[in-house]
This record gives sequence, structure tokens and C-alpha cells, in this order.
Amino acid sequence: MTSKARRSATDTLAPPPAQEAVAIPADQVRYLITTAARAPSVHNTQPWRFKVSQDAIELYADPRRKLRVDPVGREMLISCGHWVTSPSSNRSLTRPGCGCSPGSD
Repeated sequence: MTSKARRSATDTLAPPPAQEAVAIPADQVRYLITTAARAPSVHNTQPWRFKVSQDAIELYADPRRKLRVDPVGREMLISCGHWVTSPSSNRSLTRPGCGCSPGSD
């Protein structure tokens, strides 16, 4: 293998460049969270809450919404995990024109 071929193979393994953070106006944040909070979940409990900070919207399990039939919170966490990985939930956080997209660091 030539050095040029090795360099090309290495270049393809490089991580993509980081996206620059874009500020989301407060009214759009409210809209995004309201829409995202309606996503389906186990037993339709929507057991999550959101925390908004300067540069992130974070999802947390809300133990107040844990069902008595789920004493250890397994189904609650499955619902939250599904929300994070579900394309339909993620689409609710991606609004055309706001310059935002879901992801993790």
C-alpha cells in the first residue's frame, strides 16, 4: 500500500467536524419541548422532563410518573431511552429554520 493510499484510508476514519452550536430563541424552545413532550411512551405516561440550559435541552426521567406496576422504573427508563433514540421524537426537536438538531456530545 502506498503512503497516499494509507493517508486516504486514515482520512476516512477521521471524525466529522464538530457542528457549531446555534442559539434557539426562547419561544422556539417552548414549542419544541411542548411538541416533544407528546411523544409516545410505555402506558402513554410520558415519564420525562426537560431541563433547558444556555446550550442544551436535557431529558430526565420523571420519577413522579413512574407507575406502581413498574416499581424499579424499568419501563420508565425504556420510554426515555426510546424517546432519545426514536427518529419520530427527534423530528419533533428539529424544526425547519431554527438551525437545531438533536444529538449528544
